[in-house]
Amino acid sequence: MSKKIILLLVSFFMVNIIGHAKGYVVLSSGKDIQNQLTKSEMVYEIRDNFRVKGKLSIPANSTLLFRGGSIVGGDIVFNGTELDGSVSFSSVNSISGTIANEIILSRWFVDIPDLFRLLNELISNNDNKRIIISKNKYSVRTPLLIRRRTGLELDFNGATIIDETQGESKLMHRANSMIFIRASNNITIKNLKYEISESRYFGDTGTDIICVGATSADWDEDTYNINLFNIEGSGDLVRSYSKGKQIESGFISFYGNVHDCSVEGLLYNGNVGHLCNIEYGLAPDKAKTYKDKYSIILPDYYGLHPYNIRISNITGVNSPKSSGYLRTSSCYNIIFENCYGYNVNRLFYLYSGDQSINRVNGSVVVRNCASYINEKYDNTSLYGMMIQNVYINPNSKVPHEKGIRHNLSYVIENCEFQGLPGKGGSGILLTGNDGGVMIRNVTVRNFDSAFDAYADSRQERFCNLIVENCLFEANKKGMKLNGMKSPQISSTRFFSDEKSGAQVIIADNSENVSITDCEFVSESKSSTIIVENSAGNGHLITKSRFNKDVKKAINDRSQKVVVE
Repeated sequence: MSKKIILLLVSFFMVNIIGHAKGYVVLSSGKDIQNQLTKSEMVYEIRDNFRVKGKLSIPANSTLLFRGGSIVGGDIVFNGTELDGSVSFSSVNSISGTIANEIILSRWFVDIPDLFRLLNELISNNDNKRIIISKNKYSVRTPLLIRRRTGLELDFNGATIIDETQGESKLMHRANSMIFIRASNNITIKNLKYEISESRYFGDTGTDIICVGATSADWDEDTYNINLFNIEGSGDLVRSYSKGKQIESGFISFYGNVHDCSVEGLLYNGNVGHLCNIEYGLAPDKAKTYKDKYSIILPDYYGLHPYNIRISNITGVNSPKSSGYLRTSSCYNIIFENCYGYNVNRLFYLYSGDQSINRVNGSVVVRNCASYINEKYDNTSLYGMMIQNVYINPNSKVPHEKGIRHNLSYVIENCEFQGLPGKGGSGILLTGNDGGVMIRNVTVRNFDSAFDAYADSRQERFCNLIVENCLFEANKKGMKLNGMKSPQISSTRFFSDEKSGAQVIIADNSENVSITDCEFVSESKSSTIIVENSAGNGHLITKSRFNKDVKKAINDRSQKVVVE
């Protein structure tokens, strides 16, 4: 059989294998490659190495079939191009245009100085793609910007990213994030390992390593269905400067008009200001136009803030300098599940927001979470959970007027907070009176105070506090209720050892406290005081059990409690 017949048969079979191509050309090494790429909808076989100077434009809807060859250098412009075979682009200056493959592999592009520069170029015109990064270590200085993109999956495949990002962000008024996701939807980032470099730029305000959501340039566009899976990180994101100022950076933040997102499977070792932070948005009057445009059904008093976000399977280690590890502010319908902190300060910080921009924190559910502290904890401040449930003007520090009300709701259930004797702090600290708080099936051990709850003295008493089926054990103080109205404490056990003090204190302007079916046991030689300095009245303890010293303390110290 002649060589010509063989070549015709090979061409015939290759055309039928690839299917959509109309012709087949084997590129010649002795000719300029651009001069050989002349027709659209062709299969171009690359057997040799072609060095490109300047721009190389691929004809529309063609296939580059690599059979041992490569393309080196140049500015490559794809045009609905399918890449097949042992794809090899080396040391190219830039990449643009559309690639037809549903799956794109970073290993096709070698000797690229910055992985994120390559990814920025690949995603700029390629929606609905899965990009798989080779498992290596990459130092990145250029931020990855995903803006106005849809249907992307970036699978880092266990690759380690060393963050050397530089420069200020004009969009966020902070140092550049390593990854921006804005005005985009159906984006997945997974299987990424993160390390911080000492050369990383922070500026005077810190940064957010992964930043998701709308900014002032994107308020009229949605950011939604952003999913971050299986991410590991390490390094110190809390920096001290010579002027004594502590700069706190966050790892993952959701800002503004962002919704229906998730973080699942996150492990971080090291100090961070916030591991996951959800906050900020448009005030109600500014959000009305947007809500009308997209038929978003929300009450008039709700602004446009992050909502419907789920954070699950989180583990944080060695972050005693955190001011709010898992933090919410001005958002609603947020769920935290299976989140754990080891030597982490303020594993949860739930904040309703600032009066000056009319923020709102609608509802947060925390379930199946725990915080544990051991001797290696390196800080004198310690909180398991802080709920700051009040609007505060950031300038005057004055709470909002009594007439402003929002439907705030916090549910804390099936959780455990374990402190360390001598480190002080509260297992749970609740301030403010802007919404309901339910604490159910929660255990608190080894804090100065298991649970502190008080309303600001300039506001009304706090309503709608329910504590149910909890265990407060080996704390110096069990519960302090300050400025509470009709709180309900039921099926809860208060145990103290010899070093512990008072187990329940109802103090300072509380009234109508109901304690039902609880148990109080104190081994302390000093009196255990149930009521002290209470300006309220009508407190009722029913169906509860006491050891002798506790019962005596009630009878001796209080005239405002009825025990039945």
